[in-house]
Amino acid sequence: MVKQKTLPIWHGQKKEQAWEETIAQQLFQKTHKWSIPKDRQLVTLSGLCAEDGKLLSGCEYDRATRSFDGRKPIISDPSQFVGIDYDPEIIKANRKVCPDAKWLCGDFYESLCILLSENNLSPLVVNADFTCMPAAGCGYLASIMNLLSFCPGPILLVGNMVLSFCHVRNTTIDEAVDSLYKEENFKAAMNSGWVLDDEWYWYKGTGKSGGTCMASLIFFKK
Repeated sequence: MVKQKTLPIWHGQKKEQAWEETIAQQLFQKTHKWSIPKDRQLVTLSGLCAEDGKLLSGCEYDRATRSFDGRKPIISDPSQFVGIDYDPEIIKANRKVCPDAKWLCGDFYESLCILLSENNLSPLVVNADFTCMPAAGCGYLASIMNLLSFCPGPILLVGNMVLSFCHVRNTTIDEAVDSLYKEENFKAAMNSGWVLDDEWYWYKGTGKSGGTCMASLIFFKK
């Protein structure tokens, strides 16, 4: 059974704290480094990073390239950042303000497949920041894990999912993990060296109703 750690409501400075807990701190715990080597990438599902033609403060790219508590940024070069979104307008806006980063428009898993086929996938951190329930998300996350198994070197994978949403039946974290273990891709990934962290992270969504609860699971492959 994985242990719960509660995170703040998912917006603004509190969102940055969640990034700190699930990505920066985990990166240091797993690799003993705060920054990613220059030959490795940070791959993330990325929303809009631009506002009025300028970099949006607190966005994924901003958090990856800005120092936190006096430490070095997670990435030292913009080319290490790979942002993926299905909305072409978001990708277009992001490219304008962050032209040196890699922006891909499309499905997250399919984008990873393309990068791997082109020999352009070398992540140390993958932030699968999804907003789907475990019933749909577990199989998808398992596919991503199995795909990343073919990438050499250590990888930190943060997998997010929704445990409760409005009137939809709540899912416990143990039910979500059980669903993962039923996936053949997940079994294959775990057999290739992935480890599920014994702590998971819980936080509320950004909706005004407060009915959405999110969870982050941490995986690491040496």
